[in-house]
Amino acid sequence: MARQTVGIYWDDIFIHLCVVASSITEFTIERLIKYRREHNEDGTPKRSVSEDIKHLMDEVGLDADTCVVSLSEKDVMYRSVSRPFSDRKKVSATIGPEIETLLPAGEGEVIFDFVVAGRDDTGQTILNVIATHAPPVQMLITELNNAGLDPELIDCPPAAMIAGARNLFELTSDKKYVVLHIGKSDSSIVVLQGDNVRLIDGFPVGFDTITREISRDRVENAFASGEGIEGGAATMELVKEIGLALYRLDRELQGYALILTGYARFVEDLPKYFEDTFAIGVELPTTTDIVFNGSTEDMLDSFMAVSLAFRGVDSRDSTDFRQGDLAFTKKMEEIKGYIGLWTKMFLALFLIWIGGLALDVHLKGVINDNLEAQIRKEFETVMPKGIPIVDPVKQMEQYIRQRSKDIGMGDTQGKDTPLNIIRAISVNIPRDIKVVVDSITIDTNGVILSGKVDSYNNVDKIKAALSKIEYISEVKIVSANVDKADQSVRFKLICKKG
Repeated sequence: MARQTVGIYWDDIFIHLCVVASSITEFTIERLIKYRREHNEDGTPKRSVSEDIKHLMDEVGLDADTCVVSLSEKDVMYRSVSRPFSDRKKVSATIGPEIETLLPAGEGEVIFDFVVAGRDDTGQTILNVIATHAPPVQMLITELNNAGLDPELIDCPPAAMIAGARNLFELTSDKKYVVLHIGKSDSSIVVLQGDNVRLIDGFPVGFDTITREISRDRVENAFASGEGIEGGAATMELVKEIGLALYRLDRELQGYALILTGYARFVEDLPKYFEDTFAIGVELPTTTDIVFNGSTEDMLDSFMAVSLAFRGVDSRDSTDFRQGDLAFTKKMEEIKGYIGLWTKMFLALFLIWIGGLALDVHLKGVINDNLEAQIRKEFETVMPKGIPIVDPVKQMEQYIRQRSKDIGMGDTQGKDTPLNIIRAISVNIPRDIKVVVDSITIDTNGVILSGKVDSYNNVDKIKAALSKIEYISEVKIVSANVDKADQSVRFKLICKKG
């Protein structure tokens, strides 16, 4: 039986809904609905989005296995960082503190995910990190719950578009595809070279910005007739923003093709500005053999909903903001339905457990006796003679702590005391380098130093200076990334003690 996944995307004008059925052999777009919301005279929707989604779901009688939605671009922040490794567990373990320092202040826990975007010239793995705070995620979940849905995945727009582009089009490795989706209030891009992700990003310029000088009646007529709209200077504003993002990725800007989706298909002067400014033309790749009764234009108009539906069945380079306390709970609810069966199984296992309880108690007694004998032997080996045994483990811990204090980092006469280490770092860093040190962590293995300077070259100078400290055997640069807020270079160094 085919698995059904529904992707839902909405704004104040439309709700887009796509249902993808996946089997072992093929993908099928079973439904693609573009639902026009009812509006008041001032143009605002008559009903809340929860009410409109519930109305639409009831109308089409939909009951999908998986629901996938996306946060709005206004709730998402993008940062590009690099790491010498690409393992997701390692990246997740190291990237959190760094990302928190790069994001503007906000309420609630920071939630982040990332997409690997290839390697730079030095071999470092480039990570496109997407971050948000917990409240927008919770609000979106509540909104969908009010519509009778519990989204299994909450993605961000450009990351979802990766799945849409890969599954709808035959992407060739000799071409770089800029997939642009213009929403009502914002825009999103993903750059793919063949199947490989190069960039994901979002912009606070949307269809409202492009049509700000155009009357609402003119826009309404365009939607009704399918005619295009020229945004003029507002269109050029968005094209320049996208061009700057592409220029940071690739200064040559050669071999690119533009794929327009969403409201971008209504902006008539958009292709001309891209062609004239960056020599990037619109080029629609060959579509895959996906089963769909509609047209390619329908899929492009509702591209974000299509992409979200495909995200439910294609987990490559996936991102998800349902983490921690906000993690998906539907599976847990399904598990609760099996409590009756589990109870019977538990009773049967309980009887078996009772039969083995006596044996377990006996074995634990034997193990406990052995442990006590080993602890007593270790106590007699470690502790000075003549000390009575009262609480051997605690006594040994206190003795070891005292000895460590006497001979280790607490030795006020030693060269590698914390105060002397800080003094040595201060003396050895050249005076002509403008450096701000955020933190110094000192332990028995060495020193971790983080802060910011005005250039990568000065990071190397600091590394070389610290290497001259007599009790430092090696200095490694863990990270050095440009802070977009002030163009300084944030760095982290590890100094191993010799």
